[in-house]
Amino acid sequence: MEEKVKTLVLDAITDLNAELPENQHISAENETPLIGRSASLDSLGLVRLIVAVEEQIQDNLGVRLTLADERAMSQSSSPFRTLQTLQAYILQLLSERNDG
Repeated sequence: MEEKVKTLVLDAITDLNAELPENQHISAENETPLIGRSASLDSLGLVRLIVAVEEQIQDNLGVRLTLADERAMSQSSSPFRTLQTLQAYILQLLSERNDG
């Protein structure tokens, strides 16, 4: 499932990059910052990425996830720090959904 989630996130980045100017493209590296000073995304760009990832998950896994909810925002360490933390958060949500 880990590779599938990574592929879905990368597909969402590819879709978003197609809409962005080249100097604003998101790198597909695990440590790519999604928030903070060194991030290439502004707040609207992050929202667009999150929506694109949610759509990829629904289209390819048939699962509706809300990534930017109270739970995500209340964590002491944001799941949106890097691509890797985003992928880990998605895996956690999918695992909880399967266990429940």
